[in-house]
Amino acid sequence: TLLKSPDIIFANAAELTHTSGIADVEEAIKHAFPESKLMVITNGAKGSLVRLNDKVLTIPPESVSREDVKDTTGAGDIYMGVMLAALFSRPTDQWTEDFVTSCAGIGTYASSLVIQSFDSRLTTDQLHDIRDRIMAMNARYQVEETIHGDRTGVDDHNGHTQFL
Repeated sequence: TLLKSPDIIFANAAELTHTSGIADVEEAIKHAFPESKLMVITNGAKGSLVRLNDKVLTIPPESVSREDVKDTTGAGDIYMGVMLAALFSRPTDQWTEDFVTSCAGIGTYASSLVIQSFDSRLTTDQLHDIRDRIMAMNARYQVEETIHGDRTGVDDHNGHTQFL
């Protein structure tokens, strides 16, 4: 047992079921580490499950033909790294279900690219594409928040509006 429950947990389905002692992945994610804000469980070709606060979200996999899959090594690592990069592009108090689902989708996309190579690495062009997806996602949320008035705009006296 841990003295404090971590705020964010990433694991694969086998790790979760083993650690929790609950054989069913969907049940295990509901009950393991109940105090954690975010739990992300990768589940191979089935996609992933994300528990944000107490709600479990299902993230579908990207479609990759069997012939295109070269090696699955590193798929979970790239998913976690890209999803964390996307998540931490915004403060944690702005992590809505839709935002977290979008971040998981970008992580899923990145892992689908990695399994199509033998060296478990993304090319520079692929990394730029992922960065652009994260930036586009954040731009979309910025526009939505401005339209819906969820954030307060403040003039920075240089002709730009900063959002708090």
